[in-house]
Amino acid sequence: MDNAVTGLVHVRPATLDDVGAMAICHTRSIRDAYKGFLHPADLAIFTEPETAARIAGQIGSSDTVLVAVVAGQVVGHARWGMVDADYWPYQVLVHALFIDPGHQRHRAGSALLCECALGAYSGGHDGMMIGAFIDNKPAIEWYTRLGGRVVEEAPLEVGSNSYVSVFIAFDDLPGLCARLSSIPS
Repeated sequence: MDNAVTGLVHVRPATLDDVGAMAICHTRSIRDAYKGFLHPADLAIFTEPETAARIAGQIGSSDTVLVAVVAGQVVGHARWGMVDADYWPYQVLVHALFIDPGHQRHRAGSALLCECALGAYSGGHDGMMIGAFIDNKPAIEWYTRLGGRVVEEAPLEVGSNSYVSVFIAFDDLPGLCARLSSIPS
């Protein structure tokens, strides 16, 4: 897989050496993005040790785990892979895309999403999907501005509460990367 380099953002495969930084980034991102709609007790379950253990198990799995690096620092990560769900329009799902709040809107998310799309496309897939909490309006608005379309809503249990997630499909992966590359810095 080619590495995506967009401006000062470098995307590369994650290694076990990245797990600690990924866990910090992941936890900060969740606490920032989800604080307005996730119950505080549910937010509290996202700890750096729990997240690090989960991410360590994902590295080396059948999924592709990527990090966005700026000036040698991990500022975001993504994970994508195949799903076994015949009713979805595509069998590729971006399971996770998290950017540290201090680095959002600085192209790390664009670089990661583009690399996921390039990986799926080079694997022979025409499209892919990504999930987001329905209450995460900024993420959903960004994905739809990029040409994504909501294809499904589904309940998602977090902690002791039920939330709703949406799955957004991208039908044109080369076009998605072109749109991501043309976004001004």
